[in-house]
Amino acid sequence: MKTRLCLASVAALMLTACPEVHVPIDFGASPAQLKADEWNGLWSNPSAPEEEIRFAVDPARPHVLVTTENDKDDDERMEFHLRQVSKDPEHEDLFFALVPSQDPPKTATPYLLREAEDGVVFFWLIDHDTVEAGIESGALRGKVTKPDNKGSHCSIDAIEPNYVELIKPQYWNWLEPTCIYRSGTPD
Repeated sequence: MKTRLCLASVAALMLTACPEVHVPIDFGASPAQLKADEWNGLWSNPSAPEEEIRFAVDPARPHVLVTTENDKDDDERMEFHLRQVSKDPEHEDLFFALVPSQDPPKTATPYLLREAEDGVVFFWLIDHDTVEAGIESGALRGKVTKPDNKGSHCSIDAIEPNYVELIKPQYWNWLEPTCIYRSGTPD
């Protein structure tokens, strides 16, 4: 089966193997107010520009970015719920990109996303081990559970001090961002 590299890049952000990090679906200072003209369209990964994904802001939920493969139907859709990381204007271009989870319900897997600027978006994966250490040290409020021998699961509480703490670079794979760029406008 042919792997769609661009969507795979974004999908890789959603796929978490054990260990896992979850947050409540309302994690973050406030819902983002995305502008369709800045997000809607085709986007590609620089390493495979021919592989495109389609982004569209959900008109009924302007903080939700819906992603589909360009040549596929909506059955392949993914959603990112974007929430401001902070009320501080210094961080206005950073969002927690939350991918809803079914297990546990009303939770999401968090990613860090820099707002679309000049047609470029960066995503960062969370560093589970640093999050676990942050919870255990008290720097982050939440809990660590060890349901099986495959690794621990971290749950971070949706409180303001956690938003401020979690935007620190050590909690993210800062040197390994995923980059995508606008390759086309909506039809």
